[in-house]
Amino acid sequence: MRVELRSMKYLTELLLPADRYEIQDALDKLRLYDSSEVSCRILTCGAVPMLKGMDFEDDLYRINLLAERISGSDGNTKIHNVMMSALLKESCHRTLDELIAVTYTPDVPVFPCKSYYDYGEIVIDNDWFDEIKNVPDEAVPYLDTYTIGREMADREGGFFIDDYYVIPGNYEPADIEITIGKPERSFFCLTIAPKGRDAEKTGEKYYLPQDAGRIAEFAHGIGVALDDLEIVDFKSALPNVQPPESSDINNAIVYQAVAKKISSRLSDKGVVRLKAAMSLRPPMTAGEISELVDNLHRYDFDTSISGPDGYGFFYLDRFINDRFDMNAIADSSFAEIGEAIMTRKGCSLTDYGLISSMDGSLYGMITKEPEQTDEDLEESDEDCDEQPSEDDDMEMG
Repeated sequence: MRVELRSMKYLTELLLPADRYEIQDALDKLRLYDSSEVSCRILTCGAVPMLKGMDFEDDLYRINLLAERISGSDGNTKIHNVMMSALLKESCHRTLDELIAVTYTPDVPVFPCKSYYDYGEIVIDNDWFDEIKNVPDEAVPYLDTYTIGREMADREGGFFIDDYYVIPGNYEPADIEITIGKPERSFFCLTIAPKGRDAEKTGEKYYLPQDAGRIAEFAHGIGVALDDLEIVDFKSALPNVQPPESSDINNAIVYQAVAKKISSRLSDKGVVRLKAAMSLRPPMTAGEISELVDNLHRYDFDTSISGPDGYGFFYLDRFINDRFDMNAIADSSFAEIGEAIMTRKGCSLTDYGLISSMDGSLYGMITKEPEQTDEDLEESDEDCDEQPSEDDDMEMG
């Protein structure tokens, strides 16, 4: 499921279901630091095509739950997806809660059959057609199975979807309350497993800095020494992070130190500034990230800027006389001005906002370089004439 997410003027796309880092990154790009409520439009959905074009104003974690529930490959998931499609065919005005509830409803009126003939056989086998309940067993093979199936479908209001027969009118949703716990912000995810064992079966995920203390407990619980564990997978919530050079478990200590430093030093907005700075760099080691955290205050950052036109407008607004009404030129294109100022000042536009170079300024005045006058040029020539030549140096020698 590919979705378009909006919050105020900010926009991003995301492929769902997504992991916790991808969701948090999308929220950071939308400048949502204390909330996960988004405007969502479903662009494509292979599992339930009828979801395409639907809009939700809801929590991104709940929207992701729907994507998780419909993305399975087992038979039950397919049946629930067909039920969802049938409900959407009846009415496209469905809430997110209604759609999620479908995936938790244990018994849905969906039957695997492709035609009225197939459904007629199911009806006859289950004695659902009142008119034939008294028919002797030996006469059943002579019944018009197709007609019975079609007649029953007309009575029930059922129809076929993707080789399934569905009866939307018989659907009774599960009575459930959906609550989703939101994870704490973490920065690295390590999958750790005992050396020499199947990592898929024995591996455990640990999010840093929160889960660092559990690694030793894991080793103790499975009866191995800490040094007998290894890192089998590494993920980062930060862009352009260089994975550990080896699977040595001691690398977990290195990345834990960096994660704890980020967590203790930076606010949520500070973390976004860090991501903006890292997004412009080549892959960074743990040591380089730690050094960047120490110097992050030397970068000017503005999350409100999402394009060069906005930057050009706000930059000029700071230096034009306060009495001038900027709305008079609000419809003008400031993109070229913004790009020119960005080039001159050496700042960069990222998915998270506009960031300066180290020790740079986003809104400092760009001053005009003084021009050289004729007198300055003459003085410069005189200064050159007064310099001793190589021949003079030889004579002085």
